[in-house]
Amino acid sequence: MFFAFNTSYDCINQDTIRLIKAKTTNTISFTDGINNYRFSRPKSTLYKEFALPSANEIISLPVRIVEDPFALLSRLDVTSDETTARPYVILPLYSTRGEGEVAAKSGLNQWNAAGRIRDPNEVYIPIPIEVHRKHPDFFPERDEEFELVLPDKTCLRAKVCQENRKALMSNPNSALGEWLLRTVFNLQPGELLTRKHLDIYGMDSIVVEKENENRYYLRLTTKEHYEDM
Repeated sequence: MFFAFNTSYDCINQDTIRLIKAKTTNTISFTDGINNYRFSRPKSTLYKEFALPSANEIISLPVRIVEDPFALLSRLDVTSDETTARPYVILPLYSTRGEGEVAAKSGLNQWNAAGRIRDPNEVYIPIPIEVHRKHPDFFPERDEEFELVLPDKTCLRAKVCQENRKALMSNPNSALGEWLLRTVFNLQPGELLTRKHLDIYGMDSIVVEKENENRYYLRLTTKEHYEDM
């Protein structure tokens, strides 16, 4: 499990510093009455002791250990902040109508929607109407297929679907979800993607670049966000 929590960084009160114990000649432990610290002389590094808050203040997420992390990184090929001369749009991985949350039964959790049995990898990337207003000729017409190249150079068949062309989907629609949910966000089948996952990875949007009417590129980004468009 991965645990995270928020905590304040108080300034050290130099007037109340008190030695706790010098464990070795290289380490000095002290307190200022608010927090406990440990100073390493060889590393010239100050460490702060953190106290765990109550359980409801701790974020916990299951972590699946990757056997070969270097192979995973090579497949992702995340060139998140490289720019090209190709025209591009930024699409959110969350619902713009849900205060920044990931919808539980649509978008990247479309597999969880009611009505029929769905593939656990079924997803679509939301295309807000504002993207079409600002860039009316960027995407093809509804249901016209094109090539979508992923960062690992995999080429998918894709199209924009649904009313107002609000969804970017692959064909089959499970191909994009298998890459996003399993490879990028490392989720188990049946596990909802949430805002917490986006925050932990520092990535809440993707970039789609256009080479021509038949070929587009998808790249991950940690600095470019839909709200900045």
